[in-house]
Amino acid sequence: MAIDPGKKGAIALARHDGVYHLELLPDEPALMFRIFEEHRPSVCYLEKAQCMPRQGISSAFNYGRHFGEIIGVLTALKIPIIFVTPGKWTKSVHAGIRGTSAKEKSKKAAFKLLPHLNFLATERSKVPHDGLIDAALIAEFARREQNVKAIPF
Repeated sequence: MAIDPGKKGAIALARHDGVYHLELLPDEPALMFRIFEEHRPSVCYLEKAQCMPRQGISSAFNYGRHFGEIIGVLTALKIPIIFVTPGKWTKSVHAGIRGTSAKEKSKKAAFKLLPHLNFLATERSKVPHDGLIDAALIAEFARREQNVKAIPF
């Protein structure tokens, strides 16, 4: 499992053969619990929380609270957590992708690497959802990293 923990966060699931499921991350810990328990991943790659420049105090507090709730639910379910920085996963999945911003590179990378996935939040959405894109790319990064770790030496 991979989680983009932002306010517009999302969850992605992957197996050794690819990323296969995306959904929006709920705000409520009880709903998170149900989703995580249903999918029961062997590990969760969680994007490491950080405050953004010029982010308001209230916004930073809410982000930190939500991040803590995610960690609490994962811990309660005994799902191991691997924290990954945006710099680490983007370096892997943005390789060879051109763009003027990180968001633009992520969008291009998602469409190139994961063309079978739907990145729209709803049927009425016209613009791909940043959280779904990031969660899918974190899951692709995790899948690649897990496959490397699984190779016997």
